[in-house]
Amino acid sequence: MNIFKRQTSRSSPRHGQRNTLVLIAGVLIVVAGIITLSLTLFSGKSSLRSVLAGNRKSEVLDSWNSGDRVNTLLLCRQELEKNPLDPFYLSFEGFSSYYLAMEKPEGEERISLLDEAVTSLRKSLAANEKSPVLGQEEYVLGKAYYQKGLPWYDLSLKYLEKAKADNYSATDLEQYLGLLYAALGDHVTALQHFESALKNNPSDVLMISAALSYKESGNTAKAQEILNSAIASSSDDLVVLKCKMMLADMEYDSGNLKQAEALYDALVKADPSLADVWYKLGLIYEAWKDPIRARAAWRKAIAQDPNHLEARKKLAERL
Repeated sequence: MNIFKRQTSRSSPRHGQRNTLVLIAGVLIVVAGIITLSLTLFSGKSSLRSVLAGNRKSEVLDSWNSGDRVNTLLLCRQELEKNPLDPFYLSFEGFSSYYLAMEKPEGEERISLLDEAVTSLRKSLAANEKSPVLGQEEYVLGKAYYQKGLPWYDLSLKYLEKAKADNYSATDLEQYLGLLYAALGDHVTALQHFESALKNNPSDVLMISAALSYKESGNTAKAQEILNSAIASSSDDLVVLKCKMMLADMEYDSGNLKQAEALYDALVKADPSLADVWYKLGLIYEAWKDPIRARAAWRKAIAQDPNHLEARKKLAERL
């Protein structure tokens, strides 16, 4: 019994050591399994990120192609929070914010969207000079600057010229270039673009713009030809009115007062509310030394527009 007890007591440490080794080995196996699992999950997450990134770009493209500009913009904003310089999301953020701005009335929201378009497209161009949509980015950026107004026209011209040099094709590109050169006072170059645009898209607005540049460059005969053509082809009453007023103004500016009077007189007979036309008729009568008719015309101008300052000044003068 004593021997048995001693043998038993001697065997206990060995058994305990074996148990400890087994426990340690088990722990090591579990730890190794956790490390392996963690590495697998990490790798899986990396792959998943790639897949999700790819899917998100596909989602952006699907949203854009379906015409959902709001969702396109939101998706791009979300992705740019993670990667602020991704050219893909920057370009589509710029495109969607620009076209959404064009749907807004004048105001802070429109201005904010235009600023976002400009910022995003500038960043995209800086991040990827070999963008597959380079010309489109330059084109939309140029139009965004145009919509921001006269102080930005030089930058608008810069990027629209770049878009043209990069062979980007848009039906209104030549028209915008013409409008910009005209606004900046270069009517000779403006006419080159207007003439090119008129061959492809002879719209009412384009014809009026071209006529103005012909007038400013001294070619009144060509300006009158285009305006008469617009009057004959347009179904828009406001366009027709604008063209007729321009024709009358050109006759007045050229000193052809009799022709101008006939044109102005026809305008107020058709629409007596035209305060500016009454004012111009008063100037013609004043030139003919007929103060009674002149003052009567200016009073009619004020009756239609009480804030017509030029007519009020004339009535305050002693003829």
